[in-house]
Amino acid sequence: MKKLLMCVVLLATNSMAFAQENASLAFVSEFVRELGATERIRSTGEQELKEKDANRIADAIRNSTRVQLELRSSIGMLSGMRLKPPVDGIPQSIIDL
Repeated sequence: MKKLLMCVVLLATNSMAFAQENASLAFVSEFVRELGATERIRSTGEQELKEKDANRIADAIRNSTRVQLELRSSIGMLSGMRLKPPVDGIPQSIIDL
């Protein structure tokens, strides 16, 4: 019985460590995804402005809408993420920016 209890404790400890590592990986993956999405939006906006028959006002409105939607999506994803100290404030700092 003691051995079984010890195994359960070890497995629980390992899964908590794995969960925290998983949370950190999820945060980094999401942050990199957000950077890529922001770069694609910037690049798309730049290409639209270079087009010969570009309607600059319509293009600017469309691109700013893309940026707003991406920022809202990013804030939603980061709001649900929890990290342990000393990096626990990073997601909120990014949201505040």
